[in-house]
Amino acid sequence: MKSVTNKNKFVTKHNFMVCVVILVCIAIISYVDLVVRPSYFIKTAVKAPIFFLVPILYSIFYKDFKPFAFLKPKKDGLLFAFLLGIGIYIIVLGFYLIASSFADLSGVKISLENNLGINKNNLIYIGLYVSICNSFLEEWFFRGFVFHGFRKTSRKAAYLVSSLSFAVYHIAIMDGMFGFGILLLTLLGLFVGGTIFNYLNEKHRNIYASWFCHSFANFAMNTIGYLIFFT
Repeated sequence: MKSVTNKNKFVTKHNFMVCVVILVCIAIISYVDLVVRPSYFIKTAVKAPIFFLVPILYSIFYKDFKPFAFLKPKKDGLLFAFLLGIGIYIIVLGFYLIASSFADLSGVKISLENNLGINKNNLIYIGLYVSICNSFLEEWFFRGFVFHGFRKTSRKAAYLVSSLSFAVYHIAIMDGMFGFGILLLTLLGLFVGGTIFNYLNEKHRNIYASWFCHSFANFAMNTIGYLIFFT
């Protein structure tokens, strides 16, 4: 009975600490996005160390959490992730083309320029970083840390917290881009996307399949950015 009680205390403390870490990280990044509003490169200099180092620092205090275990490469699942990524690319791009036909999306370009400092001159460089490096950092944090951190204690909580925090984190990034209706649909899409990425992580026990798929989603956003600035 005592061992069960101790285990329950550990689970409660573990889940509470993961939630606190998530909230603090998102709060810091959102503050930088919404209040400080520096250039994209400075935002990256703030966000990248937070997302990369937090799982490592957390593992120092919780020895049973081993983040580097999710970096072991496996070929298994990459073909499926590739095909799924193409499907996501088509869906995201199609959603934009449909939405642009009946909704005012002029705020997207304004937000990209004013809030993120993205323009015609740096669009390609930032786009490549977002698709390759930023997507890895987000998978490392939201799947490698949040999802697997919760999965040890509750599979349902792991899916819910990881997908929800992934969607909420993007709210500050999308500030001023869309009207309320499009914003809700986008957040729903991010939640569903996060759930898919979680499934890929759970199935293959590493972040590569979900990272691959996530990159395609970001490539779709880069395509949308190109259409906004050059058409």
